[in-house]
Amino acid sequence: MSALTARDAFGKLLLPETFLLFVGTIEPRKNLGLLFEAFQLLSESLRRQFPLVVAGKPGWHTGPIYAKALPLVTEGTILFTGLVSEEDLTRLYKAATVFVYPSLDEGFGLPPLEAMSHGTAVIVSDAPVLVEVSGPGALVVSRFDASELAGALNLLLSDDARRSELSAKGYAHAAKYSWERTAKATIAAYRRILTR
Repeated sequence: MSALTARDAFGKLLLPETFLLFVGTIEPRKNLGLLFEAFQLLSESLRRQFPLVVAGKPGWHTGPIYAKALPLVTEGTILFTGLVSEEDLTRLYKAATVFVYPSLDEGFGLPPLEAMSHGTAVIVSDAPVLVEVSGPGALVVSRFDASELAGALNLLLSDDARRSELSAKGYAHAAKYSWERTAKATIAAYRRILTR
């Protein structure tokens, strides 16, 4: 299945006014099936008000992932952008209403930190490295429970004050990360993986 792209005739990325955002390679480890399931648990009116934008290149074993998204793509509430430029990525982070990252496992988990640095409210899974990197700057949910993720989405999409509070916490948390600190944390994460 080819991904539905959100681009105009000139290749410019078209963004909905309000939307949820995922950024990453399309592969099983990113747990997109659970994200699509949680998204489908939202009311149709909420899905239409806040469509899900999935930005990233296809990785491995994408067939079942795209198949799970198909009903929502047909509904017009999921948009796949494919790989985006750095400029478009910045636009996506800044414009997103909520950034969602339900990954099963990560080496470091840079996208949630990038989203926080742009002042976007973030939801991450309880994968240990994501909890560590995101600190108090993200809402943490089970990486195995679609209804818990749907509840977190409902909360942030319906409560502007809670979303703003989380955005501010995330922005402050991300500001503590310099590129040097990020590089050290990434090296430490790889060392943990190699010693397993």
